[in-house]
Amino acid sequence: MKAISDYVSFIITIILTIVGIGIVLTQLIPIIEKNKNAIAIDSTIKQFKLLDFLIKQVASEAIGSQRTFEFNILDGELRINNITNALEYYLASKNLPLDYGTEMKIDNIYLSTGPELREEKIKLILALKHERIKIIGDLNLGKGLHKLCIRKEAEDLENKIVYVKIYEC
Repeated sequence: MKAISDYVSFIITIILTIVGIGIVLTQLIPIIEKNKNAIAIDSTIKQFKLLDFLIKQVASEAIGSQRTFEFNILDGELRINNITNALEYYLASKNLPLDYGTEMKIDNIYLSTGPELREEKIKLILALKHERIKIIGDLNLGKGLHKLCIRKEAEDLENKIVYVKIYEC
């Protein structure tokens, strides 16, 4: 009888341990993901600020002027939107550190969050754009360290618009 009692208490202890670990993980994983996303967004904003400085430098120089920049994408995608002439960082997650519907502007960086229609997630878009500088190219990059080239391609003197191409070199 004692052996059965020990066996039952052992099984109950294992079940309670598994349930406890499951509860902790279901609460902890979203917090970890939210913190990971916050770090990725903060890193991208800092890199966008440096990139903004380089874009302005190149735009103020002669056609053909060029700079290089190493961009580290911790998570998400980096691409050029040729409709809005903006460099965009895109991140979709169930656990973003920002509320749904957030919109803000930091210098030439526009941040917005909204629904991700393909999945049950919230998407975040950071867009680096200028009024008189059009960012062009066919950039579409994922996670990792990427060497980018920023080059002044053309200038429309009549409309006072500069075209800057960003591409992976």
